[in-house]
Amino acid sequence: MFKPMSPSPIGQNDLSLPVWVASFIFIELMWTFIGSFITHYTEIGLRRVIQDTTLIAFVTLNMNFIVLLVLILLFIKFVLKTSILSFLTSHKKFIAESENYRYCLRCTPIQGDYNVYLYIYDKRQQEMARLQKVLE
Repeated sequence: MFKPMSPSPIGQNDLSLPVWVASFIFIELMWTFIGSFITHYTEIGLRRVIQDTTLIAFVTLNMNFIVLLVLILLFIKFVLKTSILSFLTSHKKFIAESENYRYCLRCTPIQGDYNVYLYIYDKRQQEMARLQKVLE
């Protein structure tokens, strides 16, 4: 009758623990090898066009971070299969269903501003709206 569903900050894209571990190791390896390669050749290229060693050091150090950021964004997009904006703005959701209704409790735990929203959806009405879109 009343079926609680697991809380999910990312929605339908929960990964198993082995997939998380494999993804973490893959990102680490790619960051190590690709990051080192790009950092090394960025420094070589900058030395040809810029004389300021401080600027070269700054850019070279930040290239490694940029590589890591790109790898994480690719993980969010292609492994979690969600948009980056959705991933960043997603809040903890708790969903429960009964025969006729879906209950969604969203929590926004920001320090000093703890908002809780409860949405109740009529499942029949949602299904009719979905079918109406299909027919249009």
